[in-house]
This record gives sequence, structure tokens and C-alpha cells, in this order.
Amino acid sequence: MHSKMQKTSHFEYSLMILAAGRGMRLTGGLSSKAMFPIAGRPLISFIMECRKLPCITSTAVLIRPDDLSLKTYLEGESSRSARGIDIIAQPCPCTAEATSMLYEVTQAEHHVWATCDEICTAGDVAALVEYYEIKHGDGSAMSVIPVTPIIGEDKPVWVDVAEDMSVRGLGKQIPATELAWGNMRISGPEFRTLHFEHRKNTNQETRVYDSIIRSTVGKHFAIIMPGIFDVDTPQEAAAAYNLTINRQLDS
Repeated sequence: MHSKMQKTSHFEYSLMILAAGRGMRLTGGLSSKAMFPIAGRPLISFIMECRKLPCITSTAVLIRPDDLSLKTYLEGESSRSARGIDIIAQPCPCTAEATSMLYEVTQAEHHVWATCDEICTAGDVAALVEYYEIKHGDGSAMSVIPVTPIIGEDKPVWVDVAEDMSVRGLGKQIPATELAWGNMRISGPEFRTLHFEHRKNTNQETRVYDSIIRSTVGKHFAIIMPGIFDVDTPQEAAAAYNLTINRQLDS
């Protein structure tokens, strides 16, 4: 499914971004992961591009309190937009708690959850949202995720899917499937409720998601998205950026 820009959406969405990581492999701990420069722009700017979609009506970003460069960048982006950005600058020991903190400030019932290290375009997110609305509209989907190319040596978060692309499980602990989760998710109010229930049992967001999937079989779907990349090293970032540029030139 390819969509350069979003068609009319049935829902409003809050964009939720986890940006509190230090990215030791990406930055060597010398700078902010979200602000790692790629072709003269910060890494987080790629996922932030989807704010231009009409369906994205609010944005919340969780950052470290000491990440002043990221805070300044986000404040600048917020001031230039009629739709501001909720900046949550608080210590957070785990990804599951970080997600909970973002859910607590979101304004829309439906959510685009992502980490700050995604290289993608607004069109990619629009296509993902479109697929979610198709699956949610027929009553089958509680969440939708992209499965993405593997461009580095990091151990991926594997996704186990059935023939109908319904997700049966995900995580680094499952046997390799060659389908890797792109650290992005579209979901709605039912998923938000389940997040807080399953979060009581684990501190890792991936394990929370896997637990939700296994308790609500057939309600979560994957779509192959060759233009969404999760990057953890400078080499992965450069490769992903080049592939994105080449794809745009070919389209």
C-alpha cells in the first residue's frame, strides 16, 4: 500500500514519541539520540514530519530532563505550529512507563506511537493510518504495525504473523521470522486500556505489546512497509536515509 499523502481520515490521532534514549551505539553517548544529525537535520525530525497530516491533532514527546538541545528543538517546532507539542521532561526508568506517561497526556482516542529513531516520511505514516482505519472499520483491528527492512546487525524485534497478516507475537525472544517490527504502532482506545492492565507485569514496552497480542488474538495486524527504518547505528542511519532519498526520486 502506497500513499503519498493521507486521504480523509475517520479519526483524530495523537502522535506519541519516545525520545528519552541516549543511543549509545548511535551517538557514543556524546549527544542526544533524537538530535543525531542526518543530512543536516535531527533524527527525530523524520517522525515529526507526520505532524503535517491533518489527522494528527496533537503531539506528545517524552524526553530526558537533561536533554536541553532536544527540548529547545521541540519548543521551536511547537512555536511554529498551531498544534503545539506537549514536552514531557521527566526521568523514566523503562519504556513501558514512558508509554504510560504519554498516554496520560494524549488528547485523541487514537494514537500513533513511535520511537525517535525512525526514518520515514509523512506518506509512510499516512499509509499505515489508512491501513489501520480499513482494518479497524471492519471491526478486526485493535492495532496495526509496520514490518520493515533489516539494514543493520542489531538483533531485530521479530514479528510472527499468520497468512492473513494478523500478528501472533513479537519480541527478540521469539524465533527469527525475517519480519522485523519498525517500532511504530497505530492503535485506539481499547489498546490504551489494555496497555495499563498489562503494564503491571513488565517494564518493557515490547513485552507489554506481546502480552496484549497474545491475549487478544486476531486483533493486531502487520503491513510490510519498506520505507520505514528503525536505526541504531550511524551506518544504519546513513543506509536508511539513502534508501529513503532513492525511493522518493523513483516515485
